[in-house]
Amino acid sequence: MPLPRNTTDLPFEDACAQVLDFLRQEVPLGHWSISRYDGERQVHLQLRDDAYGVRAGDHRAWDTSLCARMVAGAPRIAPDVAAVAQYANAPVRQEAPIGAYVGIPLHDADGGLFGTICGLDPNPQGRRLDQHAPVLELLGSLLTAVLRAERSRDRTRQLTRWTLGGAAGSPLKGVVDRGAWYEFLTAADEQHRVHGDPARVAVFQAADETAAARVAQLLRQNLREHDVVAVLGAGEVGVVLTRIPPAAGELCVGRLQRALADAGLRVGVGSSAYSIADGFAAAWARAESAARAGREQRTAA
Repeated sequence: MPLPRNTTDLPFEDACAQVLDFLRQEVPLGHWSISRYDGERQVHLQLRDDAYGVRAGDHRAWDTSLCARMVAGAPRIAPDVAAVAQYANAPVRQEAPIGAYVGIPLHDADGGLFGTICGLDPNPQGRRLDQHAPVLELLGSLLTAVLRAERSRDRTRQLTRWTLGGAAGSPLKGVVDRGAWYEFLTAADEQHRVHGDPARVAVFQAADETAAARVAQLLRQNLREHDVVAVLGAGEVGVVLTRIPPAAGELCVGRLQRALADAGLRVGVGSSAYSIADGFAAAWARAESAARAGREQRTAA
């Protein structure tokens, strides 16, 4: 089977699929995946798995993974993980049998760690696994180049129309309307599914539209340029916190709620982490339900 074609014009998603198909045939381990490090977790974006029942979107705490140890300096190829001190007692090995491991880091456009090519097998493989090192390093370099090219292209057409513009007929700079919110979620779903970028959706439920406008403006002032704020109608303000891990996103929402309270704005608040498995629409629905419940409780009080 030929190596995946070396072109940075190839979409990252397609390049990942080609690399995984190649590895499954040429380096037949029970599990091959492209995983994403989101700051807290190892998230599987694409995989070829015949051994562990892992699915795209599944994740685990990063510091329990073998890949975390590889990035910290452990060998990239371990034909017998039990013989490598850094891997032998890794928590993940208490959950599943792992006899052999391969890990190759992938780097984002800014040079930071994006994730890994990860190979696992329940059984030790012997020293012959080391023979694949040059090809594995080449594939890691290829995917990193494709990713960086795609990220660069994305930045030129990035979602600034949703973060820098204003809603039609609205004086609120950087706050979009419900129509643009739907457009953003559709575009973001595709991008986040492919790249595994972490995000959180939050909903702030105000008493009326006047209060919602005040909430939106204060939120805009307290968020990063690439976060999205939208006035959605019926007193509802939606926010997408982009490129933020789950725990950090939850802390950010709490900070925003306190800022609103300090400004005398009483709102119901709900939030939910984005998941590759069910997308932004489901995260919005969960956040919306929690915000409305919170608003009703405040009103009753």
